[in-house]
Amino acid sequence: MQVFHGAHGDQILSYVGARRIPKRGSEVCFELKDARLCFKHGVDTARKQSYVLVLDVDLPADPTLWERTSRHGNPDTLVVRADVPIRVLHMLVRAGRAGSFETFPVAANDVRKYLTSGWRAVNDALASS
Repeated sequence: MQVFHGAHGDQILSYVGARRIPKRGSEVCFELKDARLCFKHGVDTARKQSYVLVLDVDLPADPTLWERTSRHGNPDTLVVRADVPIRVLHMLVRAGRAGSFETFPVAANDVRKYLTSGWRAVNDALASS
């Protein structure tokens, strides 16, 4: 199942390395339909960008561990009450300033490299334009 999850860069590096998203508290939340709604959860103040992972996940076999619901600001939310193994399809990046954001994808194989060094070049290019 394809889902979206916003997180800051260091969290994403952790998720990619572990190939899973651990539940925070008692659950993990995913957006089911609109990736744009996740950028607010992926604000990375150190990198001055926002990130959304586009993932393929398998739901737990036990249907009591997950539910589709609505959360404030995310009407199509999937809540999972377990750690979730992930396959990264790609990452969406939102860079720039309010009113002039640029959004672009980063391929799954390039996520780690982008978050460790590639983001700087994007910010530099946007600042000089």
